[in-house]
Amino acid sequence: MDLVFPVSLSLIASLSHVVALYLVVPAINLGVGREISSSWLKDKLPGDSTISLMILAFAIILFSLSNNLLSYYSNVRAIDLSISLNSRLRALLFNTLLGFGKLYFDKCNQSQIVQLFNHCSGEISYILVRINRFILDALMICVHVVLMFWIAPMLTFYIL
Repeated sequence: MDLVFPVSLSLIASLSHVVALYLVVPAINLGVGREISSSWLKDKLPGDSTISLMILAFAIILFSLSNNLLSYYSNVRAIDLSISLNSRLRALLFNTLLGFGKLYFDKCNQSQIVQLFNHCSGEISYILVRINRFILDALMICVHVVLMFWIAPMLTFYIL
């Protein structure tokens, strides 16, 4: 349940990335002096092409910046979640080891216990951060494929 927030941030980041990519083509068309082919975007922008190009450039920068910030915050939240999970796991392992009694600690090497704490919790933290990164990358790929299908369906079928 704790992973829902970083995943939702990744989804919003990928959607803002798609919006930025979608606005690139009209900006290029305006830059070379051609007309915008999207009717709903043409209605929203002012008639002057210079002002429209500036608005599109600002929107592309804004959506790209929001994509990067949301991706960064998603990764920060995943790392924070892994640190929290790491401390809870260490507490659980420590409480379990305390239940074994004095005889266990007399026979066991203390460096093995420390190595168990560090290795297991570190591996789980690493896996959790990698899962978050995989989800972010998978969402980006899905969003790019959907955008490709939207722009040119037959070409996308040919490529895939």
